[in-house]
Amino acid sequence: SMMGIANILIQKQKWEEALKHLQKANELKEGDANILYSLAVCYEKMGKVDEAVRYFNDGLIVDPNQTTKN
Repeated sequence: SMMGIANILIQKQKWEEALKHLQKANELKEGDANILYSLAVCYEKMGKVDEAVRYFNDGLIVDPNQTTKN
């Protein structure tokens, strides 16, 4: 799955590659809190703060408890 591949890439700190898979996963399953959170983490690690904040906020709207996961 796109999310499974993205998680492996995140563990390897390959943020840009993971981001590509997460964006595809988000297109297929829009509004999934786990995908949104992972997108936020990738953007944060890449220094793209505005995008990170956007996805963190989107994820929290979908699942307010998301910050306790992971």
